[in-house]
Amino acid sequence: MEMKERNRAEAGFNLVEVLIAMGLLSTVLISIVTLFVMGRANVYSGKQMTRAVSIGTSVSEDLNSMRPSRIYSAFNVTSSTTKTTNTVAGVSYPNSIVRSTTDLSNDVDGLLDRWLALMPQSRLDDGVVTLVLQPRNQTNTSDPTTARILQVTVVVQWNEATRKRNVVMHTTRLDRSV
Repeated sequence: MEMKERNRAEAGFNLVEVLIAMGLLSTVLISIVTLFVMGRANVYSGKQMTRAVSIGTSVSEDLNSMRPSRIYSAFNVTSSTTKTTNTVAGVSYPNSIVRSTTDLSNDVDGLLDRWLALMPQSRLDDGVVTLVLQPRNQTNTSDPTTARILQVTVVVQWNEATRKRNVVMHTTRLDRSV
């Protein structure tokens, strides 16, 4: 009888116990691996957002030292330029003028071209910088260059995996010389 008890104590685990332990271990490991994969995706997304904010800040700094009249001349906005309602990144901007790195034809000073060159360096997929100019307080409603106040919206857009992302920055420029 003592021999049977001693053999049982030394026998180890049976097959059912081993299968249950392996199932629990695999469930825990799959959960941990999933957390690592999701964490990596979040880190990548954060890097992309930081890069886009950096580009938007560069654009804003370039525009910050310019008066509205200088911004108009840099982007070929003249008295005959028509204001329309434009939609950028899903937002409608009434009475606005849009300039973008997708169309460099109105890039008199080469600013759009310079901002476009920042995209590959930042590794933003299909990156686009768009300026939305909204003249306010105009003396002549048909001539945007008579506006004393210019609201400038900088939109940096890019594709991240399967979704479109964007960063939007707003500033207001006041022409004190008018």
